[in-house]
Amino acid sequence: MIKKLAFSLFIFCAIFLRGQTTTIVYELIEKQSETSILIMPELSSFLSLSSYSLHFNKNNSVMKFDSVKLLSISPNHKGSVLVHNSIIYKDFKKKIWVKSSSIYEKGKAYKKQFSDFNKKRNYKWRKTGRKKKILNFNCLEVTNNRDTAWYTKDLKINDGPKNGILGIAGLVLEYEDDLNSWKAVDIYYNTKVDLNLPSDLETLVDESKIKIPILNFTNLSNSGLIKLKSSSEVNKWYKFE
Repeated sequence: MIKKLAFSLFIFCAIFLRGQTTTIVYELIEKQSETSILIMPELSSFLSLSSYSLHFNKNNSVMKFDSVKLLSISPNHKGSVLVHNSIIYKDFKKKIWVKSSSIYEKGKAYKKQFSDFNKKRNYKWRKTGRKKKILNFNCLEVTNNRDTAWYTKDLKINDGPKNGILGIAGLVLEYEDDLNSWKAVDIYYNTKVDLNLPSDLETLVDESKIKIPILNFTNLSNSGLIKLKSSSEVNKWYKFE
């Protein structure tokens, strides 16, 4: 086992140093606590599992929302549950974060500096002393008395699920907060993914100026939206077109 892990880390380091892309697959499940249902009442009749992929090299990363699996939905659920697509681009040299989404105006994206996340962070992470393996990588647990994360220093990058800028010195492989639970379930090396921000994408720092009103969500194209309803097939993965 030790030889196998050492070999895996050697392969990763060789790929990473050559600038080739590695992919981590995460699964996200939304919790159905009293608080989350109060914020999003539709959760009381709907449960899903979402799949995201984080593609990265030493300079850039892209986090893509790939698909959603319907686990359960009440037969009495009225209307559709709208799941919208999103992609997050990060440039580690320029320290720029950009999000494109199907709920933004076409051709426009929301831009922030890494420092913007740090300014709004009003908590500090502390180590718990707990350790475990995730995908054969050595991981440490940290908490801020609200959220809990497991991260590894074996992969030389500071990134992870959610917005990716978490203030943790490593790659986060598991993350849990009041509403969501993220877990890395697979890893692929030397993947073929373009990590560059599309040149025709206009970036703005004011999200409110590009966000489509919620009343217009039903008019979004099918490529950026998944519509689930009571008649939708359960235990099936639905992918964005």
